[in-house]
Amino acid sequence: MPTRILQIQFVGGPYDGHVQSFSDPGLMQQLSLPVSENMLPLWKGEKLGPSSPINSLARYALQKAGDDWQYRFVELISAEGIDIEAIWKAIEEHERAKRKK
Repeated sequence: MPTRILQIQFVGGPYDGHVQSFSDPGLMQQLSLPVSENMLPLWKGEKLGPSSPINSLARYALQKAGDDWQYRFVELISAEGIDIEAIWKAIEEHERAKRKK
């Protein structure tokens, strides 16, 4: 069966209004996204400006909105409270799980 691509809108927080494509099996219940000036241009495939530091982490939760899905803003965490090693470990575990499917 072919993978379905969904357009998911972000509601609230620093990515409010952004729409991103995700594969249906790739949807996660919660997303934690780094916040910097380069993130939206990066997602859109646009030319990046000068390197900008990550200043916080935005958490979003997947919610059903009518017939569609959306990521609704949950909280913003200061960069001082971000455990980068834990983030990389979670990414690696997610990638391993995807390869096993």
